[in-house]
Amino acid sequence: MVQYLLDTGAEIHARAYPNGHTPLHSACLWKHEEIAKLLIDAGASMEMFGLNPVCSWTPVHLAAHCDLLSILKYMRSRGANCNLLNERKAPPLQYAAYQGHIAVVQYLLSEEIAEIGYKDGSGYTALQYATSNNRIDVVKLLITRGPDLGTSNGPWSQLHVAASVGLVEVGRIFLNEGVDVESRQFQGATALHLAAENGHVGFLQLLLKRGADTKAVMKTAETALLMATLTGQVEAISLLLDSRADVDPATNPELSSFRAAVAIGHAPIIKLLISRGSNVKALNPAS
Repeated sequence: MVQYLLDTGAEIHARAYPNGHTPLHSACLWKHEEIAKLLIDAGASMEMFGLNPVCSWTPVHLAAHCDLLSILKYMRSRGANCNLLNERKAPPLQYAAYQGHIAVVQYLLSEEIAEIGYKDGSGYTALQYATSNNRIDVVKLLITRGPDLGTSNGPWSQLHVAASVGLVEVGRIFLNEGVDVESRQFQGATALHLAAENGHVGFLQLLLKRGADTKAVMKTAETALLMATLTGQVEAISLLLDSRADVDPATNPELSSFRAAVAIGHAPIIKLLISRGSNVKALNPAS
């Protein structure tokens, strides 16, 4: 049918509403490989962007995103740039890594099509894309290729990304590779702050076993305990207190977890902090 439509004058670059996809975009998205090859042979653009204002992709990006390795190879054999950047300044490698398509990632790297340490417009590498979606096999592959695991890859390090979404096994990989448990992101937060803020108890346990400092403060003086309090993470608070976190800060009473719990009206946390020795009188220094 596609061949018939092309033979009778159908527009090969017709746009679909509302995303602006061409027939080749759609063939890649729905994994119709033979149709994709037919369209490519008929002259369909492999580098035409869609019209989605949020994320505009080319067929090359979609082939990587949808694990179409044979199509990606076919596109390259027909002259496509398989390292093309979209409006987020992200190449196909980043999306293959995010989806966990290890064969596509291996191809893009082994053929030296993609640069492993390339940072997109937000400063994130393929390793951070894989980390954020818990793609452990891709994480392991990328680590063997030697990317920087420290804090230089964008505003957050790999460990921070893993901590923020609670990916314990990924976090263990990074720590075993020598990432500093006390590494800081752009606001001065450690992985402990991010795991506490999001209530990822398993990740907190991992960090604490590796010696994470419960007294570490961000640039604006928040502790991990305060971050957990502000987001109502009772279990995380209990674990931090069991690990000798200061229930009341010695330097700035204004940033005490007890004050924060009272301010947000979280009764279980208030009771917990009082049971662990929080200074109730510090709520009103004049009393």
